[in-house]
Amino acid sequence: MTRTGFLCLLLTCTASPAFAAILDQGELEFSGYVIDEAPRWLWQVASADQVWDVDVADARLDAQGNQVFSLPDKGSLAFLEGHLKKVADRGGAGMTPLISFSSEGTPLAPVAEGGSTQGPRLRTSVPVRNAHTGELVGQLSFTLEQGMVLAQGKALSPLEGGTDRQLGLSGMALVSSEGGQTGDVPPSLMSRLAVLMGMNNGVETAGIPLVWQGEHVSRQVLADSHVSLLAAAYASQLSNFTLSWPQDKVPSRWRASLSVTVTLR
Repeated sequence: MTRTGFLCLLLTCTASPAFAAILDQGELEFSGYVIDEAPRWLWQVASADQVWDVDVADARLDAQGNQVFSLPDKGSLAFLEGHLKKVADRGGAGMTPLISFSSEGTPLAPVAEGGSTQGPRLRTSVPVRNAHTGELVGQLSFTLEQGMVLAQGKALSPLEGGTDRQLGLSGMALVSSEGGQTGDVPPSLMSRLAVLMGMNNGVETAGIPLVWQGEHVSRQVLADSHVSLLAAAYASQLSNFTLSWPQDKVPSRWRASLSVTVTLR
């Protein structure tokens, strides 16, 4: 059975008129909901609402005459996070999350031509609209980073007619993306993933290791009923924000949206 959950990130910004020196009281709002009839995972959008100020003196003009705001002071914002409610007796249905991101119903695409939406890091953008008129006025670009880890307990018991499959992990294993890629996960995400792994109820009893030792495994492990005592966690973050719009379309209030869909198989 396939179960689907939905989480939405809604970004909004209010601003003083275009002639003012500072576009202030920019609000970054996170909201969402999850639908799952028999959840094995717990999910959350981890960051609280934000308030952003944008100073027009900090804008630079690009070749197309757009105002471009680099926003390094916004740092990294934790986005979707999740972990199993408890250590799973074994892999199986409803364990494997497939996570996709979109904006206004359109899947996210790489900013750079020839880029990929697979793997742990994606440079992308979402449309920015005038909140009063709905007119498309610009875009908000950012880097999306994500990672998922799993680990196996040590106190294994044999299956009827065979022996449980042991992964031989000395620590957490980084799970490959749907496209089979893994790559490097930022240390900040690995640290958060270790915390989320510790939230799997029963990790101590099962002897779950919480330190990553560099192993990589396929996400198919989560669906393998021959693998016992599994714990799992997922984390993502947004960073390197850049806001841009034409000089003649500076909105008094703007809105952008980012949605994530979690399908459990």
